[in-house]
Amino acid sequence: MLSTLKDLAQKATYAKVRFLEIQPPGLDTLLEEETQNTPLRSVPFMVTVQGRYIDIGLYVESLNSYPYFLRVPAFEIVSRDDIRPEVEAKLQLNLYASSLASGSKL
Repeated sequence: MLSTLKDLAQKATYAKVRFLEIQPPGLDTLLEEETQNTPLRSVPFMVTVQGRYIDIGLYVESLNSYPYFLRVPAFEIVSRDDIRPEVEAKLQLNLYASSLASGSKL
């Protein structure tokens, strides 16, 4: 997952958006195991980015064509006088993972 986040940060750079912070999921989420009934699990990361409002919007929209399954179910835009005309956004990125995929069990 670290390489996926690194790739997402690189794509953000191309979109003129900077990753400021990545908050990993809790240990309980990381210890969940998949089963045949629930082969995928959501791994939520809270990512704080900074950039122009339109650039952040275009970046989030571009994630729709990302080759791995991920969603942005929640975000918060914060406008601060000290960074204008840019804004800060807190994005919840849900990456979907499965350890079953490596053994062709899906």
